[in-house]
Amino acid sequence: MPMKRDQRVIQSEAAIIEAGVRALSKNPSAGMSEVAQASGVGRTTLYRHYPSREALIQGIALRCLDEIDAALQPVFASRQRAAIATTFEVLIPLADRYRFLSATWSDAEANPVVRQRMQESRGDTLALMEYAKNQGEVAADLPSEWLAEMFDMTLYAAWSLLERGATTSEEAVRLATRSFLYGCGSESGT
Repeated sequence: MPMKRDQRVIQSEAAIIEAGVRALSKNPSAGMSEVAQASGVGRTTLYRHYPSREALIQGIALRCLDEIDAALQPVFASRQRAAIATTFEVLIPLADRYRFLSATWSDAEANPVVRQRMQESRGDTLALMEYAKNQGEVAADLPSEWLAEMFDMTLYAAWSLLERGATTSEEAVRLATRSFLYGCGSESGT
């Protein structure tokens, strides 16, 4: 029978994850002391959870990937018609997770499990693009690799605006969906 984790341990780990996401996204070279201070836990507690900075980054990366996968699970499972719009709805609120992964990727990818998870995530994005092509959401003649890159860049634009406070999450979803599915040309085509 698995041992029940102490609530304090769970809370301190959650605080470390959130503080690590914020601190390392803003400053990818932030040290363990900065993360401990930002999380409100002592350095000893931080080191008990993550014995090194590399372990911290890799642990947070895996947690971020778990959260992203969990958010996408219903989208991929349902294979609904508006898969692109629904995926934007799910991913745009997770901007801080992607920002962390982007800021710390050179350290996170040292872990083969993280690297494998990112490859799987890329495969999921490519599968989503194939599905969207089959459903007529996007042009079937565009390469899935191209569509996946455009999708990622559209997400990045939404996250950048959110981070600057230039838009709301709901508006970012609307803009990302419209831009990705219909382009940025005028409706009259001129």
